Amino acid sequence: MSIEQSLQDFVVSDLAVAALVVHNNSKGTSFDHMFPVFAPEIAVAPYITYRRSSTQRERNMSGPTGQAKPQFEINCWATTYSGAIALAGAVRAAVDGHDGYMGDEVETVGHAFVLDESDVFEPYLEVTQRLYYGRRLVIEVWHSE
Repeated sequence: MSIEQSLQDFVVSDLAVAALVVHNNSKGTSFDHMFPVFAPEIAVAPYITYRRSSTQRERNMSGPTGQAKPQFEINCWATTYSGAIALAGAVRAAVDGHDGYMGDEVETVGHAFVLDESDVFEPYLEVTQRLYYGRRLVIEVWHSE
């Protein structure tokens, strides 16, 4: 499993995050709202998008050590500003300072840190006819590849 999938599984399995982003469809089946890179047009807020923005790999005199420190931008979207802040707070509480297992496939993480937090917005698109507020968290996840 990739570190991206492990991160997604870890974030949406957190009870505080899940309470904000897990929805039930018309058949009563629950599904999460965390998407890589962008959300589909049919996504209903609140939801989360994420993308890997960079990766540093550790090296020594012998070459690569197998240790990586990817950075991810996690964007928390909601129909209200306070909703975006609340969702980002839940994600931050789940991720910041975490070490140990992450995800269903037992990805071991040395450390995960929130490095930065800022507001973002989704431009109004005539196609989707929606305007969402966002809060971006930049996180770094130290792990073995």
